[in-house]
This record gives sequence, C-alpha cells and structure tokens, in this order.
Amino acid sequence: MSIPTPAELEKRWWHRLIRILIWIVSGIATLFGIFIFILSLSEYYDFNYFTLLFFLLGPLIYLFLSLFYRKIIIYIVFGSNEKTDTRRISYFISALKRVIIKNRLRLFAVILVILILGIIGWFSFDRATLRNLRYEAYVINLRIGAVYNIDTYFDLLSTDQDTYKYRLKTKIDSKIYELNDIFTDLAAIGKTCETRPVCRQKLANQLVEMNKSIEAGREYFEKFGKNISDIIFIRDRAIEINRAVRLKYFLSPDPSFPAFTKKQLSDLIDLQWSVNHYDLIRQKRLCDEATSYMIDSAIFSNICEQDLFLGMLTFNFTDGEQNPKADMQSVCNLEKNYALTPTCPITLSKVESVREKYRTYLSTHKNPYLSVSELPYEKRTEIPNDQSKVVAGFYDALAKGRGDLAVKFVTPKKQEIGSFTASGLTKYWSNLLLPLGVLTIEASDEPNVYSVLYIYQARGKDQCIDTARVELEKIGDTWYISQITPKQGC
Repeated sequence: MSIPTPAELEKRWWHRLIRILIWIVSGIATLFGIFIFILSLSEYYDFNYFTLLFFLLGPLIYLFLSLFYRKIIIYIVFGSNEKTDTRRISYFISALKRVIIKNRLRLFAVILVILILGIIGWFSFDRATLRNLRYEAYVINLRIGAVYNIDTYFDLLSTDQDTYKYRLKTKIDSKIYELNDIFTDLAAIGKTCETRPVCRQKLANQLVEMNKSIEAGREYFEKFGKNISDIIFIRDRAIEINRAVRLKYFLSPDPSFPAFTKKQLSDLIDLQWSVNHYDLIRQKRLCDEATSYMIDSAIFSNICEQDLFLGMLTFNFTDGEQNPKADMQSVCNLEKNYALTPTCPITLSKVESVREKYRTYLSTHKNPYLSVSELPYEKRTEIPNDQSKVVAGFYDALAKGRGDLAVKFVTPKKQEIGSFTASGLTKYWSNLLLPLGVLTIEASDEPNVYSVLYIYQARGKDQCIDTARVELEKIGDTWYISQITPKQGC
C-alpha cells in the first residue's frame, strides 16, 4: 500500500476532518497567546517581553501537529506493503528515527527555542519570586498595623456589664490568634528568603523587626485588662517598631527587587488606606448606640469624646508639604514612589469620595454645624425675614458655589457690585480645595449684627478658619446683608 499523493488525500473525508481539527487546536492556542499578551497590558499586570513569545504558541502547535500527522501517522498507515505489520512497535520506532533524521535541522531549531524560553522563564520566575516575597512582607506589615487599629474596639460600645468582659476576652483572643497566624506567614516568608542572597541581605532584617512587633503585640494583648503599668508602653512599642519598618523601608522601592505589578500596587494602596483611615460615620453611629455602662469607660472617652462632626467637616488631604494628615500622606507617598508619578490620583480620589460621603451625612443628620450640602432656600425665590436665616442662606449658597443664589441675600444696592457679583462669587467659592463650612452663627451684642465662624481652604493656600462680622439692614419687610467684614481676611 503506497502513500497517497496530497491530491488523493484531499478526497478522503477523514483527512479533511483531521486538518480542520489541527486548525481549530492551533487557532485556540493562538487566541490564548493573544489573550495572555493583552492581559499583560492591562492595568492589573505589568508588561513583560516574555509574553511576546506567546504569539508563537499557535504556529508552533500547528507545525508540530502537521508534522506529526503527515510524517508519522500517514507514513505508518500507508508507508508499507501488505506483507509488513505496520503496527509493530519496531516499525514505529524506525519510522520515527527516519523522520527525526530527515528533519533534524528543524528539530534542532525547536529545541533551541525551547531552551531559550526555558532560560527566560527561569529568570522571570526568579525575579517574580523576589518581587512577591517583598510584596507579601509588605502585606504582613500592614496586617500587623491593622491589628492595633482603634476601630476594632468600636463594637464594644454596645455591650453592657454582663457581656463586656466576655466580648472583650473574645476580641483579645482573636487578636492573639491573628498575630499567631501572621507570625506563621512571616516565618514562611523568612524560610523562602533564606534561599536567595538578595532577600537575605535586604529583607531579612525587616522580617526580624516585624517579628519583634508581633512579640510585643502578643505581650500587650496577654496583659490587656490586668492593670499593668507598662501596658501602654508595650502597645506603643509594638506599633512603632512595625511603623518604622514601613516608613524606612517599604514606603519606597528597593532597587534590588523587581517593581511591584500594577495590581500589587493597587492592593497595597487599598490596604494602607484601610490601616490609616477609619470611618467617622460608623464611629459616630456606634458612639450614639453606646450603653450607659460603656459611657463611663475609657474606651468611650478615647473613641467618642471628640468632635466627630467637626472631623467630618474638616476632613481633607492636599498632598502638601505642610499637610497635617500624616496618615493620608503615607498612602500618597506609597503611590507616588512606586508609580513614579508627581502626585497620587488614587489616594486623592479616595479622599474626595470620603469627603463627599461626610458632607452628605452632615446635610442629612442633625449636627452643630450648618448643612453645607443642601440649601433650604434653593427652590424658593423669596428671601426669609428671619435675620439668622438670611445669614445662613447666604453662607449655604457660598458653600455650594452658587453665587447667583448668594447675591439674593445681599442688599439690592450692592448686588452685582464689587465683590458681590454672582459670577465672581461662583468662580471663587466653587473652586475651593476645601469647600466652605460654617461652624457657628451667633448674634452679637450690637443690633442687626451677626458673627459667623467658618472654615475653608483655597487652592495653593493654607486652611483658613476665620470669623466674619455680618451686618444686616431691613428694606420693607425683608432683611438683607449690607456689609461683611472678615476678622483676619485670610
């Protein structure tokens, strides 16, 4: 039985079917290679030149299957006469040898490509391992920081005398268990780190310091509630050891290690944000729900005896050199140092989202400060007769950046004159870094005069907290603002 010609093979239905299957398998492999390449260009993974080699996956599979089918399968099926048992193993081996000898240059090229890919893959794997070790160590550092967060004690405020000790013990036990779990993960990283010289030289000392923080933390929680004099010192020592490692080492890239992937950096920013920022709205809600038993406790005084409303009103971050928000600055520095950008858009976006949430909360909940998110007179054309409401309406309009509404509260003879133009007021007050927030409005001893305490921050300037003297006059039955004199004029 002789080997059929290509023209004769094309007439066989099974030959056409096999060719279609080879094309399907090769096409799937090609699409997979393209998918891997596109994935490397996404925001979650960094581009690696090694991924370009995935483009060869489909062609290589097509070449291999075609060669195997044409040179081995067809040769075995048709390449012998009836007197020869074509299915003997010896015949298969001899046929394979002939194919190898005939295509030795092609096979050598394939083996060389595979060898090169293997070398590239090994170095890529080794670099990825180093990068992942440092990433996992950074994650553990943030996990340790999260253990000491104050917001983990918020839910204790709802306990009474009977459940407080049980809930506190449960929480302390969970903290110790969490630290033990972190210690196990840290030990695993240390064991892997010992096998790589760069890791031993650069990362090992940081792992030792974090281990000290874990030991101090376990000592603190084991002594918690036992009236031991140095317990606060132990806690602060645990926090500062871990924080020092983060600020001195992890917050900036180490050139000895490959850079984090985009996904790793995004995850680290989220983790560090969660460590440095806790929700004032949740804190306020739990403080309001505190039992009478917990109101007299140290936990209540530490968590609730502060002006949470003012904290929401003034919450801001500007990435400035004199920025008081050191916790937010560390998140911003992390983003700038690793993303190599002059600013930190992800952090600023998170800040803006929180600010919007706080302002919405202040506008819908009773608080000692005036609403700066909703205007009570926005849908009204008439000006209220009450003096305090005129002052409040004017500043509410400024807080919304609505100069067109604010001038309606100004005496008619000064409207659209000087600093009381609708366009001027809108342009300035709608472009603030920290929008205007009114803290208090109080009537003075002088008739028709009010004192307004407010806070805002213009772009490129320091935060301003000032008091304005607001004079009013009555025209007909309606009160209007006739004069505004800031005390400091910042």
